[in-house]
Amino acid sequence: MTLAAYTITYVVLSTSGLLLLRRSLPNLTSSPGGFFSDLAHHPTVLAGGTLYALSFLTFLLALRRYHLSLVYPLFVGCGYMAVVLGAAFVLDERITLLRGVGIVIIGLGLILVLS
Repeated sequence: MTLAAYTITYVVLSTSGLLLLRRSLPNLTSSPGGFFSDLAHHPTVLAGGTLYALSFLTFLLALRRYHLSLVYPLFVGCGYMAVVLGAAFVLDERITLLRGVGIVIIGLGLILVLS
C-alpha cells in the first residue's frame, strides 16, 4: 500500500469516526452512570469508536513501512484539515478566518514535509 493510500484511509476513518462520535454524544444521558452505560450500547458511538480504532490500526500499519517523521505530520495535518472541513459541512460548525488561514498554512507545511 502506498503512503497516499494509507493517508487517505486514515483520514477517512478517523474523520468519519470523530464526526459520528461528536454527532451522537449530545444524545446520551447526562447522569454519570447513564452516560457510560449509553456509550457502551449506542450504535453510533460504537460505529464511531470502531472507525477511529481502525484509523489507529492504519497508522500502525503505515509506521511499519514509513518513517515516523513523515507519517505522523502527514496524518495529523491531513486529519486536522479533514475534521475542520467535515465539521463545517456535517455539523454546521463555522470555519473562522483564522482557522481557514491555519488550514492553508498546514497544507503548505505538508508540502514541505513531503519534499
